[in-house]
Amino acid sequence: MKTRSSHLIGSLLTFGVLPCVVLLLTACNNRGGGSNSNTPVKVAQAFVGDAACKECHAKEIAAHQNSRHAHALRLVNDASLNGDMPTSGDIAGTVFQWEKLPNGYGFGLANAASRPMHLAFGSGKSGMAFIGVGEEGMAEAHLSYYPPLRKWFVTPGQVGLPPNAPGNIIKPEGALQCLGCHTSTVPNKTLLPEEKFLGVRCESCHGAGAVHIDAMRRKDKASDDLAKMETWGAGKLNDACGRCHRTAKDVETKHLDTTFTDKFQGYGVSLSKCFQKSGDKLSCIVCHDPHADTPQKATPYIEACLRCHSTSNPAPSKPMLMQSKICPVNAKTDCIKCHMPLIPRPLFDGSPRRIADHFIHILKKESAKTE
Repeated sequence: MKTRSSHLIGSLLTFGVLPCVVLLLTACNNRGGGSNSNTPVKVAQAFVGDAACKECHAKEIAAHQNSRHAHALRLVNDASLNGDMPTSGDIAGTVFQWEKLPNGYGFGLANAASRPMHLAFGSGKSGMAFIGVGEEGMAEAHLSYYPPLRKWFVTPGQVGLPPNAPGNIIKPEGALQCLGCHTSTVPNKTLLPEEKFLGVRCESCHGAGAVHIDAMRRKDKASDDLAKMETWGAGKLNDACGRCHRTAKDVETKHLDTTFTDKFQGYGVSLSKCFQKSGDKLSCIVCHDPHADTPQKATPYIEACLRCHSTSNPAPSKPMLMQSKICPVNAKTDCIKCHMPLIPRPLFDGSPRRIADHFIHILKKESAKTE
């Protein structure tokens, strides 16, 4: 086993490694530049990072920078993980250790050389998976970590491995898919993104920003190539979110479990009559602020429901979407509890993870049909 570990460590040290999916539209062309004239100049790099967006969008950046989306992928170091960093030493109840190394941290068998870990996938809300980057791809640690309980658990997808196996190797093509949903842009010739592109950032959804920023500075709107997401209908917006959160097409073509209407949110919404009859208005952002974390209380979601299922607007700052049937059971509260219940999806014994069912439907009515 020690020989195998040494081989993996050697391969990992020679090379470098979320979302996505989310490389939305926006072309990378040669227009743009930072001059004061209206003459376009070549933009050397299409993706620029959030700092460049802050010049005009400080409010959105301030809200987003501390969000879980922004922390969907982090470097494995004390500064990046902060309070989410596991304690060094042997991991109780296992044959593994989390080891402090001269240049970072490593995971491996206790009393043996640890494999350096470079990236942490996940904000910690449900857990974090640790990855070492190398020429062979990404080495995923056998155990993942849940910061709130300071608890280690078997990484999803590795339950069937021998108990002393250090983890799986994800080949580069698969690694790029993972990075697609956890970065602004997938890097070239390496699996280790630049730090400014880690996590789901502005350009993950809006597209590469260099040409847009140059055009705005020159007040040349005609040269702006950024996707005009404010003009998109619900279907197109939901497909954009679904690049990571799964669309109906994903479920069909990849033969995913059709009962996971909670985990596959875009798919769940697509089945809902609320979406199908909304006239292309019921998008993910009706309920979710894309720049901030999902609220844990039900009030914002109830207000979203009542923007259609009410005679008066509960949120005057947001328009009524349409007039629809008012609930005969409870016209003002408990919409989510009845029509989008939380479904337990534990990752380990005692895991608090629960996900709202995004197939919006009448539970009692369907239950009655099957009795």
